[in-house]
Amino acid sequence: MHDPVGQTLFRTAVPTTIGAVAVILYYLADTFFVSQLGTDELAALGFTFPATILITYFGVGLGIGTSALVARAIGSNNLEKAREMTFASMMMGFLIGVALIIPAIASIDLVFPLLGAAPERLVLIEQFMSIWYLGMPFQLMQFSGTAAIRASGNAKLHGKLMTMGAIINAVLDPMFIFGFGPIPAMGIGGAAMATVIAWIYTIVVICYALCVKEKLLSFRMPPMSSLLATWKDLLKISLPASLANMITPISTGVITATLATYGPKAVAA
Repeated sequence: MHDPVGQTLFRTAVPTTIGAVAVILYYLADTFFVSQLGTDELAALGFTFPATILITYFGVGLGIGTSALVARAIGSNNLEKAREMTFASMMMGFLIGVALIIPAIASIDLVFPLLGAAPERLVLIEQFMSIWYLGMPFQLMQFSGTAAIRASGNAKLHGKLMTMGAIINAVLDPMFIFGFGPIPAMGIGGAAMATVIAWIYTIVVICYALCVKEKLLSFRMPPMSSLLATWKDLLKISLPASLANMITPISTGVITATLATYGPKAVAA
């Protein structure tokens, strides 16, 4: 029995769109609360967007590849293969994120001055990005995991998970930025800390959903030859998808560098 195409598209597209909007809500919440710290902090956050969007869109590409391969395996009634692909994708996201941490942090003093960041804002940028970069493995795993859930046909769960993560980030933002009880005020770095914690929470729930509800994740290591073959298949789809999206962070970087010539208030705006 097959559902009508229109109903299936609606049932899949709406939750997926909500999940995409939830990703944007992370940026909106950070921007709102950081703006209350002052113009310099908001300008510093503006300089970080090209870098954070670049990593985010790589995750989107990884999710596209994961969704395509897992859906194909499920459509072929090969659930074992689907489980292997889900594990391989999440592992790839984690390993790539870990591998990028040190070079990404080391490049802060090189990349952001090219965007026009002055030394006083570079200090603020480093406070944010040195924490945000530590969360890259969890962010990329999140894209892989939600893509596998979406491939199983449970788009509603994907939307709920992403929305919950965005809400947690919005709740934690003021607590870590301005301080709350035993939590010290971290300023702009608190926004990054809230985001990373939200990602970690989302990953835990994603793993539970994939293991228990969807039966699409097993933490049993597949043979290395099978793992490498899956990674190769993932990259064939994910890299072109990621590169196609790179125009957005690149253009954002050009715009940011141009605005920086008018001063921090322009970048903040």
